[in-house]
Order: sequence, then structure tokens, then C-alpha cells
Amino acid sequence: MARSRRRARPQRNDSTSQVESGNKQEASDNTSTTTIERGTRTMAGLTPEQIQSLLGRARSKGQYVQRLNEFLESGEAGVDVQEQWVEFRERKANTLKQGFDGARDNKLAADGADQVQVISNEDHVYLINKVAAGVASEEEAA
Repeated sequence: MARSRRRARPQRNDSTSQVESGNKQEASDNTSTTTIERGTRTMAGLTPEQIQSLLGRARSKGQYVQRLNEFLESGEAGVDVQEQWVEFRERKANTLKQGFDGARDNKLAADGADQVQVISNEDHVYLINKVAAGVASEEEAA
């Protein structure tokens, strides 16, 4: 006679442990600051550092064009990209420079995008609006 084996269910071992049969389990990740109990689940909150890390790796289509247009609409003369926008803080300066250079040539870029200079200086990238800064010649601005 052949015996059938029962397969054991694998146990989950993640930072947001579930509450089973009324027994509350502590989250194994000590960096979480808050714990929210909802029905039969306990959810651990994220720290600002964890959120920043997740956003730094996230990518979305048209992100550079969107931020370039936002910069142009603000009327500012210059901005430090990593300081201004959290999603760019963990990206390499070379990647950011290439992304914003490409965004200037994009057909969805706002008027005046060709007057934005992208400067990479060590680990930081800066956007300079030459018209707002007063460094563009009158012929270039027209």
C-alpha cells in the first residue's frame, strides 16, 4: 500500500508577521516605528529612511520630463536635484545627468527646456535655468 504524505505549509518569516488565532506576534524588524493592528493582521509601519530607500529605487516613465517641467514652471534659477526630489537621492550623478539631458530634448518638455543647463559636480546634479539666472543671451532666449 502506498502512503500519501501531507505537505506541510511553509511558514512565512517576514517583517510584517500575521496574527494567528488571536495571538499577536511581534515584527522581527526592529527598525519599524509603528505597528497597526487591522482585523487579523498586524502591519508594521515604515521609517522615513525605508520610504526614502524605496523611492530611490523606483522608476516611472517620464519622471525626468515631469520634474524638468516642474522646475521650469517654478521660475527658480537653479536647483540641486537630489535635495529637491526624494526619488533622485540614491541615484548616481551620471544617471541623473543623462536622464535630464534626454528630458530636455523630449517632445513633452516645456518651452524653455533648451535653456536649462544640467551640471554634474562630484555627487550632485544641478539644473540651471539660464533665462531665470540671467546668463542666457537675448538671442538664445528668443
